[in-house]
Amino acid sequence: MVEFGEQLRRAREEKGMTQQTLAEQLFVSRQSVSRWECGDRYPDLITTKKISQILDVSLDDLMSGKEMIKVVERNPVIENKVANNIMIALYAIVVLYYSIDLVNELLALYVQPDKYLWNWGIAISALKIVIFTYGLVTAIRGTLSPKKMGVVIAAFLGLKILNFFIELAEGFYLDGTSMSMRGIWLDCIFSIVLVLAVLILFIGKKNQIIWLLVISFLSLVKIIRNLIDCYDIISFARFNNSLPEDQRWIMVSDTTYSSVISLLLPVALYALIIFQTYTLYRKRKILMNFDESNSVPVR
Repeated sequence: MVEFGEQLRRAREEKGMTQQTLAEQLFVSRQSVSRWECGDRYPDLITTKKISQILDVSLDDLMSGKEMIKVVERNPVIENKVANNIMIALYAIVVLYYSIDLVNELLALYVQPDKYLWNWGIAISALKIVIFTYGLVTAIRGTLSPKKMGVVIAAFLGLKILNFFIELAEGFYLDGTSMSMRGIWLDCIFSIVLVLAVLILFIGKKNQIIWLLVISFLSLVKIIRNLIDCYDIISFARFNNSLPEDQRWIMVSDTTYSSVISLLLPVALYALIIFQTYTLYRKRKILMNFDESNSVPVR
């Protein structure tokens, strides 16, 4: 069976078109067309349909069922340039934030080793840097496929679960927190279910709508909870600031702003997870519709 790249080149040449001409009609770069013909990359499904219309060839002749699956499973989940740039910027901010946090923790440990003992938070921050650096690099290269994206999301959520059990073992929650133990355990269970749903949809390739709904709902719950916590911190800081100086409980410091940022970053990440999930589900759904309308034997 002729590969997509070779089929595309033949159809283009039979039509008497250059790579540049085809690229202009598709609103992409000539290099993109060249990569498609070399087999390095695949166009998305919408672009593939446009190519078949421009070159007057059927979708069946242009691309096999297996190759159509590769379009979704090998290409980046987010192919829109604007959305991809936003994701890159967010990953870069997360890497920078955790890098600064890690440096501050290590400096405190070095300057006052008796006061600041080694804690698991340092190791988890380092792992988060590794995870999001991997996501950042693959996003920049345009290779953040569903499998790789699933690994990034699951690893990020898995570290949050691990951190919960570490803090539980060290007695962190025994000193009293803003949440009840029931609420803390519920939040942990939500995270575990969210990880399982991400693994099933992104890596297991189970494209049922139930997994889209589960991921979206649990991510939304996480967003709302973080926004409420953020609002509480800001409200407390404002109330504290309104008191006479001698009656203030604490001084609003960099720690307050750091706490707000540490809550807002996950909000952006969970919103991104919802967008990534919807985008992947939609692309796979388009593939299924193409399969049904063109009777492509997908195996």
